[in-house]
Amino acid sequence: MPAPARLIGTVILGALGVAIIAATALLPAYASLQMVEYRRDCEAARAEHLQAQVRVNRLVLAAAENDPTFIKRLALSQGELVPTDEVAFGPTSVTPAPDVVIPPVPPAPKPPEQWLINIADRIEGPRVSGGLYLLGAAVLLATMLMFAPPGKGRH
Repeated sequence: MPAPARLIGTVILGALGVAIIAATALLPAYASLQMVEYRRDCEAARAEHLQAQVRVNRLVLAAAENDPTFIKRLALSQGELVPTDEVAFGPTSVTPAPDVVIPPVPPAPKPPEQWLINIADRIEGPRVSGGLYLLGAAVLLATMLMFAPPGKGRH
């Protein structure tokens, strides 16, 4: 076999064998990393929403210190907490008071690609990963045997 053809065959089959072994080793770890990053982003969005709610609650507390009308509206909105000697008009359902702002919920982060998770779950089993490692090693061995340079005794 001519040297350029031998080199091309070695590169193609060798790259295939290395790619099989690398994918078997790295794909489950990469999918796990993607899931951890997704959970982290979800928790960061939740924390951002809670921080916004804390800021709003501090504004409500600051407003409640100086405004008796606001206090009464807030009490009415929290489930008819009106003194017995007063009559309240208006809706009595549990809703936020007119001055209370509820921060919007931030959008959820984009989840990782489902095909990546599915493939990683299939590869993670010991039988499948062992078989893929064996396949990669067999391809590399075939590369060495099929495209080895001719020895001194061969012509």
